Amino acid sequence: MPAFLGQSCADPNTRREEGMEIFRASKGALRRLNSRMLTACAERGEMMRRNGCIPPPPPIELVDYPDFFERAWGWDSLLSHDMVTPLLLSKMYLRHYYIRNHQIEANAAGADGLDGDDHGNGMLAALAVSCIKMENSLKHVWECRAESFTIDDDETEVQLVSDNITKRAHEMAQIQGSEFPAAAIALKCITKEAELMRQCIISGDSIMSFSLSNSLRRCALILMTCKDYVPAAAAMMGVMKEAESAIGLLRADQDLNNAKIACTDFVRHRTLLIMFELCDECSAVAQPTVYDLLTYYSSHCTHISRLS
Repeated sequence: MPAFLGQSCADPNTRREEGMEIFRASKGALRRLNSRMLTACAERGEMMRRNGCIPPPPPIELVDYPDFFERAWGWDSLLSHDMVTPLLLSKMYLRHYYIRNHQIEANAAGADGLDGDDHGNGMLAALAVSCIKMENSLKHVWECRAESFTIDDDETEVQLVSDNITKRAHEMAQIQGSEFPAAAIALKCITKEAELMRQCIISGDSIMSFSLSNSLRRCALILMTCKDYVPAAAAMMGVMKEAESAIGLLRADQDLNNAKIACTDFVRHRTLLIMFELCDECSAVAQPTVYDLLTYYSSHCTHISRLS
């Protein structure tokens, strides 16, 4: 659990060394797998997906064999975190996931004029505006919610997180996307989770999905300024896909889709655990804040005007 949730964290160097030991052991175990076992795993995954079933998750070490991994699981949806996999190996998997999905995500977003990566192409402000609009809509629905819609968390936390997101989105609208490469996907992830929270309130159920979304949004807010952005962006892309599925299921027939909603919650919860660890890493390294950059830009512009 991350430091920002009030619990102490192990020394990052110690955790990294422990992760390397487990990682080397995992790779050694995988080398002992013969081609017959790899082929069996791949064929089972292919058969189950052809029949419309979700295959059992393959060992994450299989990511070292992309062709087998593609057949056994594929790259469309996140492989759920098993809580014992070292962060180093999880990050390797997330990098593969990012490589195979970020351009698809960017193209899909581009259809609406919102580039999924936005490394300074002027669309970060548009994403920030979209995020703020959804926050305002969520706040309105939250204030008008039925009395029966109660959550286990502190209800003031929902408002606090939303206020922090709105403040950060206003700041991000003034920053070039190249300064914070994860900012665009973080804003989109936050917006999609807000849409899911809104749908949970309208549907009057799925309290777990609602609380989970709020936790994911807090993590995305931190990872927005993370410099080692690829694993963070991949995790946020993955949970965003799951949130989109959950929204569709809630809008359809919730009673018939409860099991499927539970599956999306499971993947999102397991991914949240990885995001906690990524937040720890992000916090352990001094990261420039949005305020730092805004202050720099302001002083730089003042200096230029004086020279003029």
